[in-house]
Amino acid sequence: MRKLAKTSIVTLASIFLLSVPNVSATQLTSEYKDNDEGAIDSHLNDYGGKWIYEKSSSSYRGDHRFNPTSSGWYTWRTTKGKGYYYKALLVHLRNAKFTNPNAQYNIGNDQDDYIYGKKNQNTAPNGWSRVVDTYGYGSKAFGDFILFPNGYKNTGADGIKVEYYDKKPSILSSSKVDKFNYEEIKPSDSTALTLNSKSISKENIHYKMLNSIDYFKTAIGNFDYTSNSGGYKYTVDFSVDVENPKSHVVVKAGDKIVEESIYNGDGKYVDLNTKDKTYSTAGAPDKNEAKALKENNLFEGVSPTVRYSNDINGERVYDMRYDPTLMGMAQTSLFSQDIALGFLENYSKWNIETKEENNGYEAIVLSGELSDYYKNKHNAETFKLWVHSGTGILLKMEEYNKSGQVTESLITNSIQIDAPIEKVEFNTATPKNFVKTKMLK
Repeated sequence: MRKLAKTSIVTLASIFLLSVPNVSATQLTSEYKDNDEGAIDSHLNDYGGKWIYEKSSSSYRGDHRFNPTSSGWYTWRTTKGKGYYYKALLVHLRNAKFTNPNAQYNIGNDQDDYIYGKKNQNTAPNGWSRVVDTYGYGSKAFGDFILFPNGYKNTGADGIKVEYYDKKPSILSSSKVDKFNYEEIKPSDSTALTLNSKSISKENIHYKMLNSIDYFKTAIGNFDYTSNSGGYKYTVDFSVDVENPKSHVVVKAGDKIVEESIYNGDGKYVDLNTKDKTYSTAGAPDKNEAKALKENNLFEGVSPTVRYSNDINGERVYDMRYDPTLMGMAQTSLFSQDIALGFLENYSKWNIETKEENNGYEAIVLSGELSDYYKNKHNAETFKLWVHSGTGILLKMEEYNKSGQVTESLITNSIQIDAPIEKVEFNTATPKNFVKTKMLK
C-alpha cells in the first residue's frame, strides 16, 4: 500500500487558476479513472479504512466505493501525471448515499500531498463537478488524487476525470462566449423583479451566487446547517478573508468541535482534531499564488449558462470556480456554487418572490421545485433561498417535503460583511499538546 503523507507541506514554484469550458489549448487530453479501475482492488486505486464496494446504476460505470465512517482515505492513481503539469480535477457525484458535507481532495505522490479543495457531496449537483481548476506545478508532477472523509461520515468515491494541458491554456475567448452585463436588466426580461426602483433578474441573482467572492472582502459569523438525509446538524463559525485569501473555520456538533481548519494564506493549511488532540497539514498556495487565484476569474461577465455542459457520454458537467480561501463548509453559505448550479439550473422551475431583511441585510427570496435528483436525495420537493442582494451570499435555505416539513436547512445566526478581522484568526501554530497525524499505510 502506498504511504500517504497527509502531514507533508509542499513548496510549489507557481500556481495558476486557469480556464474551464471552451478553452483553447495545445494538446488538451483527458483521463477518466474509476474506483476499482479495471478490477476490484485495482493497482490503480488504493485505500485505507472502510470503503465498501457497491454497485449502482447511478454511479460511474455502475459501481462506487462508500465509506460510512469518518476516517480513512481513497486514492486514484493516474498514468499521465508525470508528463503534464497543468491539470483540472472533476469528480462524479450522483449517488444519494454520498452526504459528506466537507470531503477533502488532495493531489500528491508517494512523498507529498497538496490540498486541492473541499466538496459538499450532499449538495453537489447530479453529474460531474469540478473540484478545482487547472494548476501549474513547476518542476513537480503528481499522479495521485486522494480523498479524505475529513472527520465526516458517508463519503463516496466514484469516478474522476483529470484534464491535462501541455502548457498553460489560454483564457476564455470572447468570440466564443456571449458575455452579458450582469448588472443591467433588459426591459423585456419577464423574470425581473423591481425592488426599491432597482430591478433584479433570475440571471442576475444566479450570477451573483456563482461569483459571490467577487462582491465581498471579508465575512465573519456563523450558521446552522442541518441535513435529515445526512443525519447531521452542524454549527459553522467562520472568519474568511477574500481580499487576501485566508480562512479560519470551526465546525461543531452541539458543544463538540468536529473540525477546525486554518489556512494562513501563505502556504500552510492546518486541520485540528480537538477530540483526539491531533493535527494534520497540507501544502497550500502562498500569498501571491492565493491572490492570483482570486483575481483570475475567467467567468467574469459570462452568463451562468456557460457553467453547464455535457460530456462525451451525455452526462452533465458543472463548472465551479476554485475557492482561493479554502473555507471548506463555510462555502455552503458564502460561496454556494453547488446550490446555485444544482437548484437554479432550470429557470422555469423557480421564481423570485420578494425581499426580506435577514441579519440586517437585504435578502432576495427565491422559491422553486427541486430536480428529481435532489427530491430523491434530500426527501424534499421544494426549496426557498434567501440570497443577499449585494453579494450573492446564501443567508438562509430551506427544503420542504410533501407535508411542508423542513428536511434540509441553512440558517445564518450572525454575519458581518467587510468587517475587519484580527490577524490572530489565521495563526496556524498548533497547540503544544497536539500530535501530528501519522502517515497512513
